[in-house]
Amino acid sequence: MARLHALVLVLVLPLSGCNLRDRGLVINEVMASNDNAWHDEWGEDEDYIEVANTADHAIRLGGYVITDSSGKRARLPDVELPPGEVYMLVADAAPEQGPQHLPFRISSLGDVLVLGDAHGFAVERLEVPALAINATLQRFPSGKGALAACDQASPGRANGAACQGAASSKHGSGPRHD
Repeated sequence: MARLHALVLVLVLPLSGCNLRDRGLVINEVMASNDNAWHDEWGEDEDYIEVANTADHAIRLGGYVITDSSGKRARLPDVELPPGEVYMLVADAAPEQGPQHLPFRISSLGDVLVLGDAHGFAVERLEVPALAINATLQRFPSGKGALAACDQASPGRANGAACQGAASSKHGSGPRHD
């Protein structure tokens, strides 16, 4: 059933015409191979997905879902994210550890993340490229810009205007419609 839902999200994306940034919520940063760069509330260094509210109003995350390429799906916690703030999701395949913990990990060899809204529409499909240990895929400027691979993580805070790390490369911004 989870695979079917992920497939529906991926198939609806080209038809939806939605851009998550128009709604105010974006995937702002992703880390797929964490080695002591960031720790969750249990003190574990786990993969993460950071979502950012770029709207001028608070957004309730509870209606959103996130799916990875394996088809595993999680409803986001029912928290209100104020404008300009970020929320950390822990991709550790341990949802029993808390509401922000997802039932999947992100593959460091590359993965696909789909963020869906409360109506079942895929509002962002993000292709995560292969990432080195502690490298991230981030938006520059934070929340609004194009995605770039960067070796300087900024979990839980704004990404800044540009990657400060030595190795960065541009990737497509926003949802893909192919």
